[in-house]
Amino acid sequence: MPAGLFPLDIQRHSDTELRFTRRFAAPPALVYRAHLEPALLRRWMGAWMPLVVCEVDARVGGRFRYVWKHPEGSELGMGGAFEELVEGRRIVHTELFDEDWTGGETRVTTDFFADEAGCLLQHIVAYGSPEILDKVLQSGMADGMGASFDVLDEVLGELGTEEG
Repeated sequence: MPAGLFPLDIQRHSDTELRFTRRFAAPPALVYRAHLEPALLRRWMGAWMPLVVCEVDARVGGRFRYVWKHPEGSELGMGGAFEELVEGRRIVHTELFDEDWTGGETRVTTDFFADEAGCLLQHIVAYGSPEILDKVLQSGMADGMGASFDVLDEVLGELGTEEG
């Protein structure tokens, strides 16, 4: 499947929440797996900057840690904890950037729905205030997220071929 065939859609879900929606031509269980396995995360989450640290303890109460490295050498780090994991269907976690630009810890609910394309992924991210939500929308993060999901499309296509 060509990268970018399914665009990333971003909408306000409430005054303090954004909803990110993206379709993938892969089953929900595979897209779910790609969100939790470090070997797979490294392949697609580093699309916009290399992911140099990727640690995931995928269990309720488990933690994760990601660090991206800018080409000029600075790093962007974040971590959080898993609150809910429903195999192939849902991940709920908190996240906090090391240099907190999102106004504190956010809560992210990711649902994986089967649909005609394969999987409809929906992230709902809860921020601390409407002002922070506006700041996030203006940050350009959508470009990085969209690019990462385009690479995820490619990774999922390769996995489907390997597993099929």
